Amino acid sequence: MNILFFIISLIFSLIFYFFSKKLSLDSLSWNLILESISFLIIWFFLFFSFTNFSFEKKNNYKKSFDLNILFDFLKIFFRKYLYYFALFFAYSSVFFILKYFWFDNFSYFIAFLNFIVFILFFLTNKFILFRDFIKINTILFSAYYIFIFVYSFFYKIKFLSLDYLNSIFIFLFFLLNFHNDRKILKLKDSDFWLVFNFFIYSFLFIIFYLKKYLFSLNFSFIYASSFLSIFIYFFVSKINFFKNNKKILNAISFIFSYIWIISVIYSIIKNWFDFFSVLILIFLSLFNFFIHNKYQNYISFFFFFIWIIFFIFRFYFSFLLWIDSSWLIFLVLGFSTALEIIIYSYFFDFKYKFDYYFSYIFSYLISFFTIVYYFYKFNFDFLILWIILWIASMQWFFSYFKLKKIW
Repeated sequence: MNILFFIISLIFSLIFYFFSKKLSLDSLSWNLILESISFLIIWFFLFFSFTNFSFEKKNNYKKSFDLNILFDFLKIFFRKYLYYFALFFAYSSVFFILKYFWFDNFSYFIAFLNFIVFILFFLTNKFILFRDFIKINTILFSAYYIFIFVYSFFYKIKFLSLDYLNSIFIFLFFLLNFHNDRKILKLKDSDFWLVFNFFIYSFLFIIFYLKKYLFSLNFSFIYASSFLSIFIYFFVSKINFFKNNKKILNAISFIFSYIWIISVIYSIIKNWFDFFSVLILIFLSLFNFFIHNKYQNYISFFFFFIWIIFFIFRFYFSFLLWIDSSWLIFLVLGFSTALEIIIYSYFFDFKYKFDYYFSYIFSYLISFFTIVYYFYKFNFDFLILWIILWIASMQWFFSYFKLKKIW
C-alpha cells in the first residue's frame, strides 16, 4: 500500500495541475493549483516515509542486484496493489462526473467519495476492498486538510460548510481504521503512520477552530498542544484498545509538550511576563524532568534546562538590564546558575550517568554565554577578567572531581 500511496498522490497532483491550467474549476482555493501542490507534498511525504533507502552490499565493494528480487517485488506489487490503479481511475471519473453536473468544487468531490465508500463499507461483505478504500481516503484527504489548515495560518482561505463536514468525517474514518485493525484484522497494534497522522490532524484541526474564537494563533497552539499532550499521555495511552501503541502515543505526547513549551516561551517573549504562563512553564519543566527520569529522554531533559535558562535570563533582560549595577547582576546570575547545576549534582544523584555530562555541558554553555555577552555589552576590565577566570576554574574543577568519583 505504501508504494501506491505516493504514486496515486503524484498522479493526482499532475492531473489537478493540468486541469487548473485548462479549465476554470472553483475549489477550496478558488483554483486547482492548491490541490496540485498539496498532493505533491503528500507524495514527497509518503515517498520518504515509506521508502527503504538501504542497499545490500556484496563483498563490501559493490551493490548486488538480483533479478529474482525484482520479480518478487513485481509479483507482490501486481497481486496486492493493481486494483489501486482501478481506484485512481474510478476517482478521476467521479470527479469529472461531478464537474459535468456543476459540482466542480473539490470539497464536493471529497464528500461524495467519503459518503460512497462509507455506505458501501457497511452494505457489502467485501470488507478487504473497502477497508483499503477507507484507509486510502483517510490518508489522502486528511493530508489534504492538514495542508489546508497549515496554509490557513498564513493566508486567508474560503472554508465552505462542506469542508467542516469533511474534516469531521475524516475523524470517523480514522476511528474506522483503528477498529478494522484491532477488532477485525486482529492486529496487535494499529498502523504507526495512521496513528501519527491522526494526532497531527487532530492537533491542526483544534488549532484551526480555536483560532476563530481566540483570534490568536499562538494561544491556539498553547491550548491545543497542552490538551493533547496531557490527554494522550494520561488517558489515551491507558486505554486498552491502544495498549500496543503506547510507545508511539507517548512519543506524540512528548512532541506536543515540546510544542507547548516553545509556544509558551514565544508568548512570554511577545507579551512580557505573564503569571499564568510562568506557572505553565514550571509545570512543563517538571513534567519533562519526570519524562526524562522515566524514559531517559534527553530531549525532555534539554527542554527542562531550556526553561531554567530562559526564565533566569528573560527575567534579567525584562527588569534588571536598566539599573546601574546591571553588569554585576548579570555576572552573578549567569555564573551562579552555571555553578548551581554542578553543585546540585553533589547533593542529589542523577538517575543516569550520562546526565552528569549532559548537565555539565549546559553549565559550560551558560558560562560561555555569560562571558561573551558581558565583554560584548559592558566595559573590559582585567580585575573582572581575573574573577571570571577564577570562577570558571572552580566550575571545571568541581565538575572534574564529581566525574572522577563517578568513574
